Amino acid sequence: MILDKQRRLGIPNGSIHYRVFGCLIVENEPFSIEMIKDLVASRKDLKLLGVVTEMEQLAKVVQSLKPDIIFLDLIIPLGNCGDFHFGMLPQESSIVVVSAIPLSHYQKRDLLTNPRELCKPVSFERFNRCLDDVIRERLGQQHDSRN
Repeated sequence: MILDKQRRLGIPNGSIHYRVFGCLIVENEPFSIEMIKDLVASRKDLKLLGVVTEMEQLAKVVQSLKPDIIFLDLIIPLGNCGDFHFGMLPQESSIVVVSAIPLSHYQKRDLLTNPRELCKPVSFERFNRCLDDVIRERLGQQHDSRN
């Protein structure tokens, strides 16, 4: 299974150790939360660290959990978030925008650094293609930082 996964990601045999990437869901709709949870659970290389339903919780949770991948809905309740905005998400985290609203329609999209985009509803095939790209990119960054 691992070798098949490495081959699909274009990673040479024996070049990495199998890695699990921690994920955070930022979403307020219960149906969408369950959909993303199911998609994350379908992959052995992903582990759900938590779910945030309000912007107010986001800064604290991101800082404490340090997720590798953040699944981000663009429209969530603000709560009492003070000055926090999406541009303050950690550069180390890969951002996957999961929204019914295309990223091109979001006025503050420039605050996000190199986000991936999945439009709702998300199929397993599109989710897996997107995550394969994210993981390939993350593994490439890790390899580059060791050289």
